[in-house]
Amino acid sequence: MHGAQKKVWDNGQCNPTSHFKALVSEDHIEEYSQKKFASETVKKFCWVKKIFLDWKCNRNKYPDLVPITADLENPSRLMKAELSYALVRFVSEVKKVDGTDYLLKTVYELVISVQMYLESKGIFWKLLDENDTVF
Repeated sequence: MHGAQKKVWDNGQCNPTSHFKALVSEDHIEEYSQKKFASETVKKFCWVKKIFLDWKCNRNKYPDLVPITADLENPSRLMKAELSYALVRFVSEVKKVDGTDYLLKTVYELVISVQMYLESKGIFWKLLDENDTVF
């Protein structure tokens, strides 16, 4: 064994080391597991959901158009094809509140935020995967 390495196991016994955090309670583990994302990421989830829902609500006012049924509020009921149908139209039609276009970088960020939001709900679809014929 090299001199710089510490021996962790001694006759089947684990030696204490300083590279672990202090022991935590079950409550702490539960609380920590609920904080999977930084607060800024959670804000982006809220931002993209609000923009998507506002767009969907306004778009669905036009009776001549096929209604948008993709429901980000209930992602467990979401079908890949309906999300694809909605996202293509969403990224084509979404605008800022003042009516100007978003920068392409921001539109990309919207789509990635939708993807991350879905992943936070256990849905692992790659929305910008060129090999996926649905998206």
